Amino acid sequence: MEALYDSGKARAIGVSNFSVKKLQDLLHVAHVPSAVNQVELHPSLQQPNLHAFCKSKGVHLS
Repeated sequence: MEALYDSGKARAIGVSNFSVKKLQDLLHVAHVPSAVNQVELHPSLQQPNLHAFCKSKGVHLS
């Protein structure tokens, strides 16, 4: 995916259902940070720790 990003064929890279731990691991090895993490969010599953971590790293949640 990073090769596609570097070649201009992708404008951003995103992930799905990554936990805080998985995002930390990814951010340590990736030279292109994830732009978005698509996760399940609703009133019964708000995931405040994940939200705070993503906000601190500039990763959008959708």
